[in-house]
Amino acid sequence: MQHAFSYHRRHISYGTGFVVSYRDNRCVIMTNEHVIAGSYSITVLLNEHQFTDAYVKRAGPADLALVELKDVVAEFRPMIFQELPIPALRSVVYLHGFFPAFGGTAILPSSCPGHITGMWYRDNEHLLLGDFISEPGCSGGPITMGDRVIAVLAGGRHGCRTMLSTLTVYMTLMEWCDFHSPNHTIAGMLRRLC
Repeated sequence: MQHAFSYHRRHISYGTGFVVSYRDNRCVIMTNEHVIAGSYSITVLLNEHQFTDAYVKRAGPADLALVELKDVVAEFRPMIFQELPIPALRSVVYLHGFFPAFGGTAILPSSCPGHITGMWYRDNEHLLLGDFISEPGCSGGPITMGDRVIAVLAGGRHGCRTMLSTLTVYMTLMEWCDFHSPNHTIAGMLRRLC
C-alpha cells in the first residue's frame, strides 16, 4: 500500500501513519500522538519524497493525532475506516507499517497478519489486543481487515500488540469536531476536520 508513511522526530523517535484525507494538494495523515509529541519538527517520508513542513492539525486526548502536509502534488487515496461495530475476537487483521532499518523498509505493508485476541477499556480508550508481530517504528500504523481500517497500532509489550479501536477513533473525532450527539460517521467527521 502506498498510503502509510514514516514519521521522524530528529534523533528521538520513528512512527508510522496513514492518509485519511487528500484534497486540493493537502494530505492529512493519522498517527499516534506519542509519535509526534514534543517534536520540534516532523519529517514525513511519502513515496521517497521527504516533507519537512508537516504540522500537527489535532492531537489528544486519546493517543491519536492528525498531521497535515501542504503542496503534495502526487494524489493519494485515503484509507477508509470501518464504521462501528468492533470486529469479533479471532478476526484476522493486518498491520501496515514502515520503519527505517539499514537504510530501507523492514516491514512491507500487509506482511504482518495476526488476530484480535482481546479488548478492554483504559483511560477512556477502547483498546484491542493483537498477536501480530511489530517493531518500534510501527506505532500509528493502520490495522486493517479487508479493505477497511479497524484500528490504529498504539504499541506493544510482552508479546501483545495494543490497538486503538474505531470506537476510540470515533470518540476522539467527535471531541475534535465538538459534536455532542452520536449521529455522525468517522468519514463525515474526517471530512469536516480536513
